[in-house]
Amino acid sequence: MTDCDKEESLHLQMEFEWVLHKEVHAVLGQLHLILLECARRFPVPLFGNDNPQKTDKFVLSSPPDLKCIVTLTGDSITSADINFRIQRQQHVLHRTCIQSENPWKLQQIQDAGNHLQQAIRHIENIDKEYMFKSSDEVLHFLGNILSCLQRGRTSLIVPRKKTIDDLMKSRNMKTLTPALPEDLAVSFYIQSHKLMFALYQLTNVHGTMKFDHHSIECSVPWLNEVLVLFTVGLQLCQQLKDKCNNMDPLCLDLDADDFYQFFIYFGITCSGFQLFLSVTLTIDQTANDRSVCFPSTKTLLSRKSLQPQFLVEDIHRDHVEMFY
Repeated sequence: MTDCDKEESLHLQMEFEWVLHKEVHAVLGQLHLILLECARRFPVPLFGNDNPQKTDKFVLSSPPDLKCIVTLTGDSITSADINFRIQRQQHVLHRTCIQSENPWKLQQIQDAGNHLQQAIRHIENIDKEYMFKSSDEVLHFLGNILSCLQRGRTSLIVPRKKTIDDLMKSRNMKTLTPALPEDLAVSFYIQSHKLMFALYQLTNVHGTMKFDHHSIECSVPWLNEVLVLFTVGLQLCQQLKDKCNNMDPLCLDLDADDFYQFFIYFGITCSGFQLFLSVTLTIDQTANDRSVCFPSTKTLLSRKSLQPQFLVEDIHRDHVEMFY
């Protein structure tokens, strides 16, 4: 291996170690804050959100055949006044309602909240001082978080499909007062940032059962905020996973006795602020000039952005803490 190859390998190795030991925890800290903010937007108690269940009122309407006034409390519809006409009986106005003592449960909201809490627990179970030992360990950990966030987001975007028979026999249908005729069914569900109401009418056409479907919707502001934060969290986690996936540790063909490494702190000026950056340096003891290998310019702050308060040449081995 040539000197240039050794130097490049060391640069990449040091960058990988910096990502593994520093950047992973920094990104997890950002992700934790984003997910806590997402939990705060939910209308039910979650991590960092001990507020009472939020209540919103919505009007869903498609004049003149379908109208629904809904009160959404937490993850349940606690009140609803439903009025509609069906095609074969346009002169008849059907009416049913949901009362607070027997609410309609929106399981999607609870499922999304549970997956979000699980993702937060994964992050909080990792000590801030823990040193990840390999990229595989980080990838496995990030994979668990991504899986939770993807399931949570999907719970809100893609409602579970049910057959008409399952819908008619569901517990939620029993919350309606008065009960609907046997050939009618209704459904409330979440789809993306919208609360949906659907009406199904069964008909027998020459011995074959078919159904007509009508739906109305309204936008729920907090759902939009939750989905945005889910998406931001997913993107941040995926970016870190991709970075770790592309930075496998290098097998360096080097004599360990020829090199020693240490941390130093650079005082840097960035946008008028005085900051300090911990940088890992490697010195080749076999080189005549005792050259210093800086981390790769791919790191967060490039070499050109550093303004050392002292010269590297002035640093002596006796003044730094060594490790091998």
